[in-house]
Amino acid sequence: MALIVVDMVSGFIPMKSSVRELEGKKDVKKVEIKPDQVTIYLDQLDKTPHRYSFSLEQDNEVKDMKPATVTVYDYYEKGEKSC
Repeated sequence: MALIVVDMVSGFIPMKSSVRELEGKKDVKKVEIKPDQVTIYLDQLDKTPHRYSFSLEQDNEVKDMKPATVTVYDYYEKGEKSC
């Protein structure tokens, strides 16, 4: 099983309805939604390119925003990560 952990850009939160739409994809096992992070659980991850997208909404105005981090890793091999 692979995980994609998406940290939110400062001042933004995930739109739950758009994140829930990911659950309809055949390779998505489940999704977890937190105000500052979305975690997508995949049955497997191969070398084929995949696209997972969802919408955000601005919750607070933040100056000097920093880019968000996306981390992909194997659930059973936490030492192997890709950012």
